Amino acid sequence: MLSLQVLALLARGYFSMTQAYLMELGEVICKCMGEADPSIQLHGAKLLEELGTGLIQQYKPDSTVAPDQRVPVFLVVTFWTMMLNGPLPRALQNSEHPTLQASACDALSSILPEAFSSLPNDRQILCITVLLGLNDSKNRLVKAATSRALGVYVLFPCLRQDVIFVADTANAILMSLEDKSPNVRAKAAWSLGNLTDTLIVNMETPDPSFQEEFSGLLLLKMLRSAIEASKDKDKVKSNAVRALGNLLHFLQPSHIEKPTFAEIIEESIQALISTVLTEAAMKVRWNACYAMGNVFKNPALPLGTAPWTSQAYNALTSVVTSCKNFKVRIRSAAALSVPGKREQYGSVEQYARIWNALVTALQKSEDTIDFLEFKYCASLRTQICQALIHLLSLASASDLPCIKEILKLNGNMVQSYILQFLKSGAEGDDTGAPHSPQETDQMVRMALKHMDSIQAPAGDTARRAIMGFLEEILAICFESSGSQGALPGLTNP
Repeated sequence: MLSLQVLALLARGYFSMTQAYLMELGEVICKCMGEADPSIQLHGAKLLEELGTGLIQQYKPDSTVAPDQRVPVFLVVTFWTMMLNGPLPRALQNSEHPTLQASACDALSSILPEAFSSLPNDRQILCITVLLGLNDSKNRLVKAATSRALGVYVLFPCLRQDVIFVADTANAILMSLEDKSPNVRAKAAWSLGNLTDTLIVNMETPDPSFQEEFSGLLLLKMLRSAIEASKDKDKVKSNAVRALGNLLHFLQPSHIEKPTFAEIIEESIQALISTVLTEAAMKVRWNACYAMGNVFKNPALPLGTAPWTSQAYNALTSVVTSCKNFKVRIRSAAALSVPGKREQYGSVEQYARIWNALVTALQKSEDTIDFLEFKYCASLRTQICQALIHLLSLASASDLPCIKEILKLNGNMVQSYILQFLKSGAEGDDTGAPHSPQETDQMVRMALKHMDSIQAPAGDTARRAIMGFLEEILAICFESSGSQGALPGLTNP
């Protein structure tokens, strides 16, 4: 048994060494899991999980292992076929030893997705059937492991467009979300988050059949469960709000038009708003801000006209100006940059409040007593500058007087930070890929072009003042880059 523990540690810490003996280790696992002693079977299952995890790590997009150094997929398929034709299914169904069952579930969730799709069809069905069946287990260890495994499988490319599998998995997860065990609920909430990630991935495929076939009633059930889970402990809450954001993003016009959805949409958004504002753990609030940004991506939702619009924006502007955690501030600024149309920002007063809050947030971007937050200052300023430029590129004639007044008071400060933003480009942070200086420069030019196209009333000075502000930024940036010749893209006075 001690030797099995050593092998498991070797597989975890020195996988490049152990991978050469994959099939031999597979035979060892089969022998151990065929033993009568449950503790030897258990350590065999743990070794299998470590090997499975090592194989998955090799195939991750950010893996440093060269493709020719990876275990070939055909060999991984052979390895897992040996496991599934061996004693693993028996361990999965051994209800007398729930710790072994749970460990076998964990092992089953460590199948490489690329290998799973190449397994014989009957072995794929076996894995799915066993997991869905074990979700009814009365043992909380088994139920938690099963919930997590289903959350892994629902991300598999070969399963995620299977409407029946996704629906069966959703029903199983929703059942586990009501379990008395906090651990089971936490695993179920994580899996619900993964399942809703799958819904978003399926939206991006050219074939609309998945969206059309996915049950509206099941969506309602998922929204109700996620709302309830958002009131649970932080470990459950953080994934519940992630799921709410995805579900509200996924809703189609055909759902939103139905009266049965109106109330649940309102409740879902209120749950997100209260989580954004709550004094919860950083991850919970970060996920809630991210979820709000996801909601804003759905063009079918009445953002801008619905009564909850101002509450949602007020929650995000409160966070961006005053949250102690800068990563949460960054995420709220990113959410405020999502809407792509001016009308989605609501009234002139609402737009002004958002612009004013972002300028205040820029002013306060170094105000922290926590030394650990200082490393996020630059990323926060980057995101706020992007949001301000984005808002300028959508502004209407009615918005200009307010912008002019704010710039009159804080123009030098805003200009200095936008210049920093333009010179450095947008460094990579948790909001996505970095932008090059050329791209950031183009953002300002687009805002300037938009300002130039606004039909301002006669005698208006706001438009001209804002254009002058942007032109000056581009001119300073152009001069400091040492370029020669005329500055392209600027308007005549």
